[in-house]
Amino acid sequence: MKLAFENWLETQYIEDEAKEFLEEAILCFKVSAYRGAFMLSYLAFQIIVKHRLLRAEQPAGISDSTWTEIQDNLKLIDKWDIEVNEVIAFDNDVEKKKVKPKPSKQAFLIYRDIRNEAIFWKNKRNACIHAKDIISYPQVEALWMFIQNHLGKFIVDSGVEGFVEVARRHFDPTCAEYSNDYTYLVDTLPSVAHFDQSNELFKKLFQKIPLSHYENNRVTQFWIDLSEHTDPNIQTKLLQFLENNQREFMNIISVSPAIIRKFSGNDGFLRVFWKNNFTRFCRISRNSSAVFEIVEWLFKNNKIPQDEIESFWTNLITEDIFLFISKLSDESLLILKKYKFFEIYEGYILAASSDKWNYQFWYDQTSNLPFYIKNAELNSVVVKHINKVLNNVNTSGTFGSAIKGTLQENELQKNKFKELCSEMGETFYYDYL
Repeated sequence: MKLAFENWLETQYIEDEAKEFLEEAILCFKVSAYRGAFMLSYLAFQIIVKHRLLRAEQPAGISDSTWTEIQDNLKLIDKWDIEVNEVIAFDNDVEKKKVKPKPSKQAFLIYRDIRNEAIFWKNKRNACIHAKDIISYPQVEALWMFIQNHLGKFIVDSGVEGFVEVARRHFDPTCAEYSNDYTYLVDTLPSVAHFDQSNELFKKLFQKIPLSHYENNRVTQFWIDLSEHTDPNIQTKLLQFLENNQREFMNIISVSPAIIRKFSGNDGFLRVFWKNNFTRFCRISRNSSAVFEIVEWLFKNNKIPQDEIESFWTNLITEDIFLFISKLSDESLLILKKYKFFEIYEGYILAASSDKWNYQFWYDQTSNLPFYIKNAELNSVVVKHINKVLNNVNTSGTFGSAIKGTLQENELQKNKFKELCSEMGETFYYDYL
């Protein structure tokens, strides 16, 4: 049977040298060699931190000479572990209170309780070396828990800042770190931020790896994977962040509309979205399949009350939304028909005067009306009204061109329009078509 730490280790991106020590530590643990398991585990932790320091760029706040000294010591077999421990333990706030403060070595901007816990494990290791303390399975498991919970925070310049920079460089094709495999980022995330830093973490991740600025399937999938993270705390914290940041919420549901289901129990949040921000979402997304998958989910789950369906569609109409999402699938059109969009649009345009002085209203329908003509089931009342509009309003501009072009491109609808005009004794405006 595998240990929990063993399962965790299999999901982590860790240097081979350190991973071998951790695998040996697990073997020692299983045969009750707890002192060996403890020593090997702490050594692996030190090696991981050492490699991160060696790979890092010089952090702010550390002088050139001090950084050079740190790097040189990390390469010496008799000094590297001492240097790692000094860097981990260094606290600028504590040092400043001394009469003669040392030059800063604070490469990790971590919480003091985490720093103190790391120092505790160093002291426990030292006591273990000199056989001054009893080491049994609780101590080993506690050290493993420390590594699991906090390893991601030991990134140069701080857990959050460092992780965000690593992630940015990973997805930047101009950087050497650019790679298709981002799983180590997803796996590391739970240990990166202190519980009250999650909002800061996601805010900075969205700033550095914004969905709206990347035509990149890896970036899209990275955010989807975070929303479906196996760690429930990550899921919860991300959803809480999205609840308070509508733009990021709209960006992520644009590429993964199924995520909206995770907010099913938050009717207040969803109401703000569909009532106040949905048209903005359509403009951001320009992804008709995502838009109408969400529309259908909202209707199916009664998130939009029956008495507000008309105002929902009217809002989309007045915002000229089909200028942004004109290419619709057959499934999307079925949703529009099922939830009475075309009926509501008919009522909307029939309520508007067809007289020439109302030309501004009709010019504002340059996207909506062609869309209706192309996709709706035409009837005599609407056709008569539209035909009258065409006769009264100047059709030499974009409005007339849009209607004419739609009829030319849709033979069946053009013939239906003509047929209805004929039945009513009306002269079809574009009779020459």
